[in-house]
Amino acid sequence: MEGLHQFTKFKTNQRNTNSANPGFSSPRLRERSFGGQACPPQNWNGEDLVPNSTIKSLRNFGYYMPKESTTDLLKFFKPLSPEVQKRALWLREFVWDLYPESNELIYDNYNAVAFGWSPTDKAGDVFCSIAVNTGVRFGFNWGSKIADPKGILEGEGSQYRSIKITDVDEFPKAYMKKLLKEAYQYSLTRVNKRKETLALQGATIVKSISPVKRRPK
Repeated sequence: MEGLHQFTKFKTNQRNTNSANPGFSSPRLRERSFGGQACPPQNWNGEDLVPNSTIKSLRNFGYYMPKESTTDLLKFFKPLSPEVQKRALWLREFVWDLYPESNELIYDNYNAVAFGWSPTDKAGDVFCSIAVNTGVRFGFNWGSKIADPKGILEGEGSQYRSIKITDVDEFPKAYMKKLLKEAYQYSLTRVNKRKETLALQGATIVKSISPVKRRPK
């Protein structure tokens, strides 16, 4: 299963504004609302139109949810087996406990539910992610840039590395904490080079939902 960085685009058929398509105020924009909360508009490539520099103002409009909110995530998990859901939620708590000031970005994509943690609201800054479908993978979006002396991470691409999680009791917590620390520092270094202000912290953000999905039957 691929990493979160490969789940950031979402395409659908472009629609024109007419009475048959309520809620579409522009043929190039789509408004989103999950769990009763509005989300920032995106273009038809699934890219946010609100820059990170203005994300602080979104607090006043309900564009994000606190990390305690699992309503949307559980809705996306519904087609998955209880055991897979349990593993994914356990891993979620593991990361949140370590990095409570990061932001959780959620993508309900065609081939998986993917969610990861970023010091900003950008997928490119995600330092770790969880991809869920028939199984669960715990990955590092910049895994090729961090040391893995035990060689437990899988992947041969230029960036993403991950490990399949079949039993949380066998999850190497101490070792993963070391990898997470390095991955987080690498991501933070990228942000600092851009001299970007971390305006939003500890939020859960649903970034996109694919209209067509492939899930277990």
